[in-house]
Amino acid sequence: MALQDLLEDTSRAVDIYSALRDPIKGSVRLYLEFFPVHPDNKKEDEPKPEVWAWEVLKGCVFSDHRNFSQTMEVPASKVQQMARPGNVWMECPTEEDSTFVKAQTFSGHLHAQIVRVETISTERTGAISACVAPLFSQRPDIHLWLHHYTQLGVNKFYMYVPRLHYHEPHTYEASHEVWETVRGFNFRHGETHTDPFHPFEHPLAEWRYYSPSNREGYFGQVLAYNECLMRSRYSYDYVMFLDVDEFIYLNATTMGRKGPVSLPSFLRHTFPRRTASLELVTYAYPKNCPASTVSAFAERHKLRDRDIIKHHVKVVARPKHVQEVFVHFVIAVDEGWQEKLRVKEEAAFLKHIIWFPPFYTNCRAYVYEDTGLSPGE
Repeated sequence: MALQDLLEDTSRAVDIYSALRDPIKGSVRLYLEFFPVHPDNKKEDEPKPEVWAWEVLKGCVFSDHRNFSQTMEVPASKVQQMARPGNVWMECPTEEDSTFVKAQTFSGHLHAQIVRVETISTERTGAISACVAPLFSQRPDIHLWLHHYTQLGVNKFYMYVPRLHYHEPHTYEASHEVWETVRGFNFRHGETHTDPFHPFEHPLAEWRYYSPSNREGYFGQVLAYNECLMRSRYSYDYVMFLDVDEFIYLNATTMGRKGPVSLPSFLRHTFPRRTASLELVTYAYPKNCPASTVSAFAERHKLRDRDIIKHHVKVVARPKHVQEVFVHFVIAVDEGWQEKLRVKEEAAFLKHIIWFPPFYTNCRAYVYEDTGLSPGE
């Protein structure tokens, strides 16, 4: 789709996730997907057009009325293209406390979505929040995962559950579905926002539907992470980006303690001054291998061969001083702040459950020093 076409019709190119107001900065930030050519319409081997969101999106139009009978236009102070394809935020400065917002192009065209503006909290409510995006499955055991981190001292869980638009092909595999995919959600059926969602009650969990327009970009993971980062900005000292098959292990002896240590205490002890994030190394813990069960693995931490099973890193960030995150690392922080510090593996690491069929041959490579198994068994 050419630039001029996008300026006049954004129905298939723009999909807004949410609009969050920062009352301290006096601005509203729209989190959205932007695709010059929608994946449904893309032809095989067709080159991606070099059209950027800041060439199309001019700013925001606010209103207190759903029919936008009275409006206020505000040019964007910044349009930020995050990970391609699609992940974008647009910030519009405003002191007004408007209820609804639409996106406007440079031609004056208004995108059809009516988005309800949410105001983020500016009061500190806890030490740590955790962001899970996307959430596909309750396995290995989401209750065990929530209990593990609640016991360690996490105060809030933001759980993002993707659902597809009415026009999307239903290509989820049943084993990876969390709940039945919700069909028929589109801006034509009403305002768009991240809807509260309650698969089961948990006092610290906030379940949020969000609607990625396609399966590129792992269901808008970067967009959801950055939206979660903003929700945590003033309310929490730290924010973690995790999956529900990843469990943190803390070695209290590195802090000179013999007993258990809370996660807030560990982070306060470990974070250097003016450092925006910590990186935690992840190691694989296979499920269905000998002596590897969900109920038992959380207490084991000694690994026979770290080189074989070392995975990616995951991040714990200071949300007030991080401007943007990718999937596994921080990419923009406040001026004068160091981006990251890698935590020594002797102090802490993440255990990532890897699902194998029973008697999978690779299980022989994943052996723990404290399982009682002989080498190679």
